[in-house]
Amino acid sequence: MASDNSDFDKQDYWEERYKVEDNFEWCCNLRNVSDMLTPRLEKGFRILVLGCGNSAFSADLYAMGYHNITNIDYSSTVIENMANKYSELSGMSWQTMDMFDLGFPEHSFDCVLEKCTFEVLFVKEKDPWNTSEETVTRMNAVMQQISKVLRPGGELLSISFTQPHFRLPLFRMCCPAWNFEYKTFGQLFHYFFYIGISSTV
Repeated sequence: MASDNSDFDKQDYWEERYKVEDNFEWCCNLRNVSDMLTPRLEKGFRILVLGCGNSAFSADLYAMGYHNITNIDYSSTVIENMANKYSELSGMSWQTMDMFDLGFPEHSFDCVLEKCTFEVLFVKEKDPWNTSEETVTRMNAVMQQISKVLRPGGELLSISFTQPHFRLPLFRMCCPAWNFEYKTFGQLFHYFFYIGISSTV
């Protein structure tokens, strides 16, 4: 496991972890958010999942009838493992790819989905009220990649530990023409379901 939070931003850490770990769900499983997520998805949507890891989230979506799902992760180990594990799911694809460099044509997806993948961008931060310039730059770089591959009016759906007073200002700084909203879920601990609707222009 990680010796400190900064390990979560190291590719080598994930490669080694995925050699021995079969499944881990960050934050929640699909059942916890399906009432918020599925009304925003049509069955034919082209869905991109960022930082899929070894979560069963995409397979659970597939079981609900969402079959056009592309999963990416920068760990080749987990992509190989997941491609083998779910090889029978026609229409589901797995690609080794970094979210900082999405190798898809413009407007390739109707929805980009991420579950706690953005959290790795913030693991070195000391003060959540004063995000470092480096982290803002990295967040902006990822959001611009997402903007590129989303169709006009497409949506980013982001599931996070991070409270809205920290996350929403960054989203709006990176994509000022987008509309952002959020919903809260959870009981003992609260989590957040962010919706970013891309510009139609």
